[in-house]
Parts: sequence; structure tokens; C-alpha cells
Amino acid sequence: MFYIDPYFSKSTSGARFFDSIKENLKKFPEYSQKNYEVVLVNISSPLSRFILYKLLNKKIIIRVDGNYSYPITKGSIRASNLIIFFIFKILRILKKINPIKIFLKKFAKEDKVLYLFNLQFNFVNYLKIYFSNLVIYQSTFSKDSHKDIFPNKKFFIVNNSSTWQSDNLPLNKNSKERDPTCIRICTSFHKERPLKGFGDLLNDLENFKKTNTKFSISLFIYGYEPNCFVKTYSKYTFNIDKFLNRNRDWIETYPTFIEYSQDLSNKLVSSDIYVTYAQLDPCPNFVLEAISHGLPIIGCNSGGVPEIVGNCGEILNLKTYKSKYQNLNFEYGLMPPSSEDLFINLIKIKKNLRFYKENISIALKNRLSKENTIYKYHTILKNLS
Repeated sequence: MFYIDPYFSKSTSGARFFDSIKENLKKFPEYSQKNYEVVLVNISSPLSRFILYKLLNKKIIIRVDGNYSYPITKGSIRASNLIIFFIFKILRILKKINPIKIFLKKFAKEDKVLYLFNLQFNFVNYLKIYFSNLVIYQSTFSKDSHKDIFPNKKFFIVNNSSTWQSDNLPLNKNSKERDPTCIRICTSFHKERPLKGFGDLLNDLENFKKTNTKFSISLFIYGYEPNCFVKTYSKYTFNIDKFLNRNRDWIETYPTFIEYSQDLSNKLVSSDIYVTYAQLDPCPNFVLEAISHGLPIIGCNSGGVPEIVGNCGEILNLKTYKSKYQNLNFEYGLMPPSSEDLFINLIKIKKNLRFYKENISIALKNRLSKENTIYKYHTILKNLS
């Protein structure tokens, strides 16, 4: 018998996915709220839940929703915590003095200091993984990112999927005629996380609008929050409302949401392409939700995006570039994809929409189907019971 912990963050697209499979897994005869041996817990559940299950001698399967392996460097230390940065500097100075050098050689190595700094961000989540008997990663990228931290932990890789049943996909409601000269793009709103690439994407699309004469474009942004500044990879920030005001003739916004309304689904279905510049993202659920609406994806060759997209879109290559520093809260230093590559692939997909939509239909019936993912989770839970 198995149980699914109901306490987890419900403010993200990943929460929408986990909530949808939770309700389906509860329908299996092996599900029980009392007499269970195994419990499936999302990493966003409180640490107290993990401790409780350990005290009750339950087997814990943890679903790692996110990336907790970001490398830490001097730049991020200096940007976030000057005290730790100066301790780091003092240790490096002391290492040059004998006999202190000999003592510190083992205990003050740069990588160990950096790991301790990483620990202050992720200690609670590392404890949750430590208490668990088995880890479910959302992508091969996620597994590879965490394997050095937990090399001996048993794991499975289960990609997220559509949150809709195969017989009720939003893409089946799309019957509108398309303007062959207008590329209708959609993307999701992000303000405080440069790794999502939202600011860089807006700048590139504005440039495409100005320079391309064969195609016009429209952009639909959902999850929009007014009165804020949007960050880019290059540390440049801009006022989103000022940007939108000068581009109101081709940009439409939709406010934040928890569940998909029919109105929002209709707007997505009427789009041609979903574009994301996200990097180092284990499993961006917005991508899966867009695919469920029949939208080909343009994404970056980073994180779990290529694994999810497959032949349901096009992948942009990133320049080989060593980041100055990167951390969940200080992600500057990476480079966005080439805007020219974006322009080429926007036109390529627009001209071949039927081809990509056929691939999407096949993917949603097989590897990206909700039924397939539920089957994998159920098999893991049942076998560990």
C-alpha cells in the first residue's frame, strides 16, 4: 500500500503537474491513507513531514522538483554574503603561511568552502533527499546534476507529462485558420530569475519585429505581473510596463493564474509557437503545457528542455561560455542563444506547422501522455510497497 503526501507548494507549474497525477494515483486500489508502507513526497513538502515518516518507519520516495546543485563560486559569495566572502579570502591568505598551510591544505580547500556555501542554500532539501529511500528525477539532466551530491541514492527518471488526459487535450480544440504571414508566439512571464531568459527573449523579439519584413509577429505573455523590473543574462534590467507600452500593437498579456481557464487555453491554442530561453531547468512544465496545446517549442540546448521537446520543436545551441558565477539566486553570467538562430527557427516552424503538430500528437499519445507517466509512478510505488 502507498500514500501520497498532500503538503507541498502549489504556486508553480510543477505543482499543477504533481497535483494532477496525485489525484489519479489515489484511484488505485493500493492507495491508502492509513495502512501504507510507502509514501510519495514532493521535495517542496515541509521537512517535518519527512521526519514524521521516518519516525513512522515508512519508505519515502521523493520527487525532486527543481535543481539543488547549482555550482557556487566567489562571485556569488561576494554578491550575496560579504561575511562569508571575507572568510573565504582570509582562508586563502592563511593557506600561504606555514605551518598553517599544512593544516588548511585538507580543511580549507576552495571546493570545500564553496560546498559549505552551497549547503547554506540547500541544507534542508539535502536533508529531505537524505531521509528518502528512493529519488524520482524529472530528467536525465536533473539526475546528472545531483549524482555527485548523492552518488549512492537509488533513483528513477520519470519525465513530467501533460496534465490533461489524452482524450481531452487542449490541442484538439484548435480549428482556427492561420495567417501565413504572421507568427503568433507565446511565452511565460518571469521577472526575478535571469536563467529563465525572459528579458533576453523580449529584446530579441522586439528586434525581430523591427528588422523582419516578410513576417509580422504577435506575442502572448501569460503569468504577467505589472509594476516590476525584468532581469536579463547580462545583468541589464528594464521596466516591463515601459517595454509593453511601446509595444502594445503586437503584445498581449494575461495575469498570473493557478489553474488553466478555458479563456487562457483558447489563447494558447490560437498561438503558433512557444519560445523559452530557460537554461539549467530540470523540467520546465510550461513547455509541457504548451505542447499539450499543440504548440511546437523553441528552447535552448540546456537542462531538461531537449529531452522533453524531442521532435516537437527546435533547439537553439548555446555558446560555450564559462559563467562568472551562478547560483539559484545569482544566475548572471550565462549567455543567451543567438538571436539569428531564433529568427531562423521561428520562420522554419511557421512554414512547417503541420509537420511539428503531427509529431506533437504522436508524443502526447506515447512518451508525454499523462497515462504513461501515471503508470510509471504507480509501478514504482507498488513495487516498493
